[in-house]
Amino acid sequence: MLATVNIFFINICIIFLVSTFTFYLLRDRLPIQPDSKMSTRLYFGLSNGMTGILLMHNAIDLNGALIDLRLLPLALSALFGGNISIAVTGLMLLIYRFVIDSGDSLDALFSSVITLLGFLVLSFICRRFIKRQGYFFSAIVTVGSLLVLSRLIMSNSPADAWRTIYIPYFILTIGGAFLFYRLSSLLQQHFVLYSYQSYLASTDQLTRLANRNVILEKVTTLEKSKDSWESSCLIWITSRM
Repeated sequence: MLATVNIFFINICIIFLVSTFTFYLLRDRLPIQPDSKMSTRLYFGLSNGMTGILLMHNAIDLNGALIDLRLLPLALSALFGGNISIAVTGLMLLIYRFVIDSGDSLDALFSSVITLLGFLVLSFICRRFIKRQGYFFSAIVTVGSLLVLSRLIMSNSPADAWRTIYIPYFILTIGGAFLFYRLSSLLQQHFVLYSYQSYLASTDQLTRLANRNVILEKVTTLEKSKDSWESSCLIWITSRM
């Protein structure tokens, strides 16, 4: 039991680490929305795909059955990046599953593809009817967990799987989803506020131009460089326009 809890919190730390790095790199594009730039949604999907791969690699052993929390990065892609991010994340997970489980039957691979398509349809339907982010995330995680459980039920599971596998999986997924949603929301809010404070610290509020601190910092940089003042100033002024 303690080993399971330990691996669970290791997975939460993996999620937090990758999410922090992702939001930091995208700090100039926050907040991420389903209608953000295509490149932003693609990058966000790739990041969540990497998170899912790490979670699959660090799967939790529940009475001989290996389960993972790959549903959580899929849900985060749906929450912030929309269907484009879900497709990228899901494709990465399918490729990784095919590579590490090359001995799987075609039926197992087909079942994984059907589950991913079902999650895409689920996300699309929920987004049409659920507008609040918290409710939307809760809905897709809950129904997504039921989709995974349905796959487990249709497999050759032991008679006491409900007690030893299904219920623990559902509890771990819902608990991880709550922590995941809370951490990702706080991270995005933090970097949005950071970007706004950086803008205020470098911009004159009356003219909306670079303030005295930024100009002095640029002058100091020019004094240390070998470039001519004229060309450097022209490049810098053009970048501020």
